[in-house]
Amino acid sequence: MKKSFLAFCLISLVMIGCAVKTVNPIKSDYSNAELVDGKLSYTVSPGWQRAPVSSPLRVDQIIIDPVTQTELNVFFFEGMTNAVEANLSRWKAQFKPETRKLVENKQFNLGKIPITIFSMTGTYLRPLEQLNPDSPKEELNDYAMYAIIAELKSGTWFFKAYGPEPVIMSQVSNFERFVTSFKVAP
Repeated sequence: MKKSFLAFCLISLVMIGCAVKTVNPIKSDYSNAELVDGKLSYTVSPGWQRAPVSSPLRVDQIIIDPVTQTELNVFFFEGMTNAVEANLSRWKAQFKPETRKLVENKQFNLGKIPITIFSMTGTYLRPLEQLNPDSPKEELNDYAMYAIIAELKSGTWFFKAYGPEPVIMSQVSNFERFVTSFKVAP
């Protein structure tokens, strides 16, 4: 039952992502990277603390700012590849169009791992029901999102943090340090 629920959530997220018009799409470039097998490992940046995972969809949960309880949530979808563009489109749609500002949208290879970093600021439209994207939204002004996608042959890792813009932007060097710690363990 747990696997069918996860499959349903995953399919729903992909369908929602496909229904949103793509803005500034980027595609994974596998010409310089080989998708490798294995499990992604990483080191939590100084000052960050692991927290108990509060959702069955998350594989890790990290508090990046204890004052505001801003978290970096980690998701892994086994077998999912080539999901970058659909997720970026969906994430952009989570910000009010007239307020959203793209801060960063880049892709590079960390060794053999294709990495996408995406950051946006503006009014975040947070669904009041976590697993229901059609639920009423709460408008959170001056918010930011910082997201990292790492693609492996075994599946795709998503790292996402939403929070007050000053908090997220103050963590950029920690996010960058975090990404450089990515390694693939067999």
